[in-house]
Amino acid sequence: MEHDSWHAYPALRRFGRFAASLRFNSLTPIAIGDSRYLRKSRLRRAAIMVPLANWYAARTGMKMRVLTCPAWLRHEPLMYRLMLGLDAQVVRGALLLPRLPGRTLSGMLQESGGITGRVELGLHLTVVELARLHACWTPHPWDGGLQRFSHADATIDNVLIDADRKQAHWIDFDTTHSPSLPAAARHADDLLTLLCGAATMLAPEHWPRLCQILLRSYQSKPVAAAMMDLIRHWDRHPAARRLAIPGFGDPQWQLLRQAALSTATG
Repeated sequence: MEHDSWHAYPALRRFGRFAASLRFNSLTPIAIGDSRYLRKSRLRRAAIMVPLANWYAARTGMKMRVLTCPAWLRHEPLMYRLMLGLDAQVVRGALLLPRLPGRTLSGMLQESGGITGRVELGLHLTVVELARLHACWTPHPWDGGLQRFSHADATIDNVLIDADRKQAHWIDFDTTHSPSLPAAARHADDLLTLLCGAATMLAPEHWPRLCQILLRSYQSKPVAAAMMDLIRHWDRHPAARRLAIPGFGDPQWQLLRQAALSTATG
């Protein structure tokens, strides 16, 4: 991956953005009586795209993998029950998911343009809820072995913020980390995914404050240290990083890296 032929940086970032934009599921709002649901089903192309996405993740050094359809249909309803206390039903090869209140963190950040008081609250709620989920023991979808939960796709689109009730809900449980990864490494990958996603929605002058909110809300020195190890891993593999984390050019990555390092060691 580090060969000179990979040094067409803009092209790498464009390809990385394309890969990150791929969707494997469709979501359709439906109503049954007075209740509102989302019908989540796999697109036909997923049968081809999921193996390709997992090959791409392995090639770039990413830690997450997309679940096959049978594994997803088993795993996501279980996570809704264990993590959220809600019932998600399998109906004709799709999931019927209860609608949750709030808006995505990405929508909140896009509207704000900066770290307002409401955004800071949303970030704090997001991270506190992620830390709560990380403390839960759940069966791994590959082998059923119990381990501390990790999301493996902890993006700003996969968390809903209900600021009025001061609640956050993580959703979209169709990915996983390898069960062989230590818990701190898996949790650090979730936290770095969240950090990178939020940073792409904010100007660089907000990044030090963003890092402070995320790391101090999470309150785990081992996970903060593991996240810095992961950042150093991407420093050693810049071409792979440009594919795996396409939202940053090299100067922006260094700014975010320094902000995270200063917070983690401060």
